[in-house]
Amino acid sequence: GEEESFSNEAETEEKVVARSTVVKQGTGRYDIFRIPVLVSAPNGDLLLFSEGRTGRSDFGNIDILLFRSTNDGKTWSAGKIIADNGSNTASDMAAVVKDGRVHLLFQKRPGNRTFNDYLQADASDAHGYHTYSDDSGRTWSQPQEITSQVLPAPDEQLPMFGPNNGIVLDSGRLVVPMYYANQSANDWTPSVIYSDDGG
Repeated sequence: GEEESFSNEAETEEKVVARSTVVKQGTGRYDIFRIPVLVSAPNGDLLLFSEGRTGRSDFGNIDILLFRSTNDGKTWSAGKIIADNGSNTASDMAAVVKDGRVHLLFQKRPGNRTFNDYLQADASDAHGYHTYSDDSGRTWSQPQEITSQVLPAPDEQLPMFGPNNGIVLDSGRLVVPMYYANQSANDWTPSVIYSDDGG
């Protein structure tokens, strides 16, 4: 018989269809913007969450901002602060949309810690929160602390949601990626959390 050869590499052509600037470095009081999370709101608006950092560190004064596009990403609103922790850190968010509700999970921690603190010490001062919006991100519920639900063991610290979005399974279960500091293993543990009651 004749031998046929097949290539596993499909030929693709990458092309940028359109570009738009959400926010520029140094806008407002923020030096840089990092860790973007994009979801489509129930009304069709695009919601882009981002850390606004007043320095370049993963710690320090970091806020979570929301940028909105009502025209499929052609233009964007100014950033609106969704989570603020004073001069400390609000960061590491994940978002998921289900049944008209936008869920946002994020973390607050002291601005003067380091990541190694959570691996090597009994650091229990990083906390996870859940907030939601029923009007496509225009207003938000009072954040509820969920640390004990997502970090049930005393040697698990620093709940860091994401990076990026959660998903909704066919069953309706919300599934959100996260990782945390496992002090027993002196290592980082990726994981997922889930909710069967709409968050």
